[in-house]
Amino acid sequence: MVAKIKENIFITFKDYLKKIVNTNATPSEIIEWKNSEEVQTCFSLLDTINAKSKISFFNEILNKIFPRNVPSSPLVAFVHSVTILILDPKTNTISIKENLVKTHMRIFMVIN
Repeated sequence: MVAKIKENIFITFKDYLKKIVNTNATPSEIIEWKNSEEVQTCFSLLDTINAKSKISFFNEILNKIFPRNVPSSPLVAFVHSVTILILDPKTNTISIKENLVKTHMRIFMVIN
């Protein structure tokens, strides 16, 4: 599921991300990528409406992952957590660790 989320983040933001980084990148390459203007733009756009699709960028990611059904709240929280961990410049990794995902999911579930 994490691979599918990553793939759809990059598909959704293909007009913004010129470079894609993967877990084989060095820590300094990942930090450089996360601090790039491109990634910061994508991160800030997550909850905004895409003029092309008329839905938020995050909902575009969800719709690509779950095209036929509405995901449960825990699944939405999981996708949101992984998306945040990948794009957030404050996290220095793109590796998805269970403890970080659980923390983000708890926060997401409380807010929503």
